[in-house]
Amino acid sequence: MKNDVSVVVKVELPDADEPESARAGEADLVIEKNRFGPTARVTVAAQLHYSPFVDMAHT
Repeated sequence: MKNDVSVVVKVELPDADEPESARAGEADLVIEKNRFGPTARVTVAAQLHYSPFVDMAHT
């Protein structure tokens, strides 16, 4: 099944197990597979009370 998809993105919430974490409010979008480009790990601000993720590189 994994061979059928072009892009696999995993969402990791570092503060899920540690609410007092220094990374509280952050999420990592991990591009596990990208048939058309590179893989990467992107840290974003998780504004989950509004639902969106916000790019932290441009804040």
